[in-house]
Amino acid sequence: MNPLTIAIYDYSYHEVTSGGDVIAAEFGVAWRKAGHTVTVYTHREAKDFFLLRGHAAASVDTGIPNIPTKFDSVLLASIAHTIGGMIR
Repeated sequence: MNPLTIAIYDYSYHEVTSGGDVIAAEFGVAWRKAGHTVTVYTHREAKDFFLLRGHAAASVDTGIPNIPTKFDSVLLASIAHTIGGMIR
């Protein structure tokens, strides 16, 4: 099998790590061990999480801005996240 170049976009709006973040990190590590090139695109606040999960610092790009969505409602946070992502 030819090595692939895989991009993972972790554009989460969570203030805590979610199951989706863990899945993205674990898939990235598994794909890297299988010989593929993996780059994670995320925001600054999430970089340490990916480094702790086994990603190399050079493979984590923090060019994506974090969308501030501090709402008490998951629905409102999801709507703000979607609108903010479309704008950016």
